[in-house]
Parts: sequence; C-alpha cells; structure tokens
Amino acid sequence: MFELSPADRKTQFVARSLGDGRPLVRAAYAAAFGTPIEMDFGDVVARLTDAGLVDDDGTALTLSQTGRLVYDRVTLAFYPPEAKSWLHGRRLSSAPSR
Repeated sequence: MFELSPADRKTQFVARSLGDGRPLVRAAYAAAFGTPIEMDFGDVVARLTDAGLVDDDGTALTLSQTGRLVYDRVTLAFYPPEAKSWLHGRRLSSAPSR
C-alpha cells in the first residue's frame, strides 16, 4: 500500500466519475477536496467544454456524446504532468521498433 498525493486523489476522483461515464458533481468534488473543481482544473474544464467533449450544467460535468467516444482522452486531460510523462514513456517503450 502507498499513500496517494492530493493530485493523485483528484485524478482518481475524476477517473471514477467522468472516466466511468458518470457525472462529476461539483459539490461532491468540493466536499472531497475543499476547493471547487475550477480552482484545480479550470483550464482543463474550459478546454474540454469548448471542444464539446464535456457538458457543464453548473451542477455537474458530464461527458457529451462525442466525449463518450474518447472518454480515456478526456480523463487523461486531468492527469498531473508527471503521470502524463510516465504514461508517455511507457507507451514509447512498448511501441514496436521499426
């Protein structure tokens, strides 16, 4: 067992809501972390909403029909930079050589 960092816990929260196709309820996020999601991920939420991948009704974020097709990429947008870097390295190391 190991302890998750706050960034890891936030990513896990997103993955267990949007990543699983369920709404990310703003009040639940704020209760879990003491901050609104905009404080932690405002730029990500804005980009995903502008791209039509996430719908925002003010109470919850949900995947749009298009967002459901690329839910893994939507979830990845919330990952901390070090996790993205690690995943990128894993993908490169497992790619077949040409």
